[in-house]
Amino acid sequence: MDFLAQQVEVAIIGAGPAGCAAACTLARLGCHPLLIEQAGAQEKPGQCLSANARNLLQELDLLSWIERSAPGQTAQGFSSWGQDELQICQFMQSAYAGGWLLDRGRFDSCLRAAALASGAEFLPARVLDVQAVENGWQLHLQQGKSGAFCLHAPWLIDASGRRAICATHFGLERDNDESLIALYACGPNRDGDTRNLIEAAPQGWWMSGIIPGERRIAALHVSAELAPQILHEPGKWRQMLLETRHISAICQQAKGWDAPHGCIASASRLRQPCGKRWLAVGDAALTFDPLATQGIVAALHSGAQGAQALLAARAGQSSALEAYAHWLQEMWRAGRKQLLAHYRTETRWPQEPFWACRHQAGRAAGD
Repeated sequence: MDFLAQQVEVAIIGAGPAGCAAACTLARLGCHPLLIEQAGAQEKPGQCLSANARNLLQELDLLSWIERSAPGQTAQGFSSWGQDELQICQFMQSAYAGGWLLDRGRFDSCLRAAALASGAEFLPARVLDVQAVENGWQLHLQQGKSGAFCLHAPWLIDASGRRAICATHFGLERDNDESLIALYACGPNRDGDTRNLIEAAPQGWWMSGIIPGERRIAALHVSAELAPQILHEPGKWRQMLLETRHISAICQQAKGWDAPHGCIASASRLRQPCGKRWLAVGDAALTFDPLATQGIVAALHSGAQGAQALLAARAGQSSALEAYAHWLQEMWRAGRKQLLAHYRTETRWPQEPFWACRHQAGRAAGD
């Protein structure tokens, strides 16, 4: 397709799980969407996909495509949460038992291939600006080192992740839950140990699991106030890792570990996730605390729901976008209630700022 000369029916900014689920849904319902994502987008470490996603993947006709990405089987999960000893992690087991360990690069590539096979188009480009024009949107794009160009679309889906490109350009506000930063690094896995571990600590909580390439990731989740201190003090992250009781036992090797990096991990939601001729899906609309184990499933689900809402609105159902926004709100409420209830089961450090903040939020929410 000559994108410079033709108008697309629906432009989707972002080709991750939410964007691809939206594209597949639209294409199979007779629409012709265009997925737009900057080439060389940031690589993501391996992640687990909940077994709860199986039915949704079947509904979206994506299950066979996921299997092509050669996912591994998730290992048994254990946690030291509310007690010193490790126990089988019930909430992790309920989420991941029978699920998959993903290579995110292959997983996302297979989702994109599924979208293209369904009839979607793909354009590797960077979005410079988004402007409302008569009967739709004008996107200012740049492809490689070539000059900028424009593309017109009557309808727009923001699937750009936490960047929320449309919300940023539109000046929309985002509500953030308790601050949470994940400080993570990857290193060698101890021979034969495939366990996923979660361990609470005074300053926050640790997670460690295997990732593709026979390696392991370890992530410390702390408040935004504490994170810079840990990252900027040489050796501090490693020192805190060695102070853990269980995570340190499977991350003992001093060599082969990357330097830690930080990323935002807090739950958040866009106050206005949709409007005239546009809507947000996935992390652009709603993000979850990683302890909730909902990220990828919620992205796939919201992508499909958002696409159906867009088609209904395009067909003249004026309440479709409002109903979609309400659906997102209810998903956030249910997820937050469950999350705060789980945080309150950790009672060993009630005076520590990280835990006091979450216990107070739980009481305020009436959990």
